[in-house]
Amino acid sequence: MTRPLDVEARAELLCFLVAGQLFAFAREGVWLRTDHLIELAQIWLASNGAEWTGWTGWSARGSPYPST
Repeated sequence: MTRPLDVEARAELLCFLVAGQLFAFAREGVWLRTDHLIELAQIWLASNGAEWTGWTGWSARGSPYPST
């Protein structure tokens, strides 16, 4: 069973992703590619039984950006 991310889980995920980026940069001298960063997030989500509901809140509220 998956659960949506609360504030604490989002902070943990962010720390995990930052640590992954720093490790990759220290080891290889380059940042992770986007697809590898997404894979890293999916690994964390699967191992923590969580699901990313992500940007769905924005679509319910409308765009976060002012219309031009």
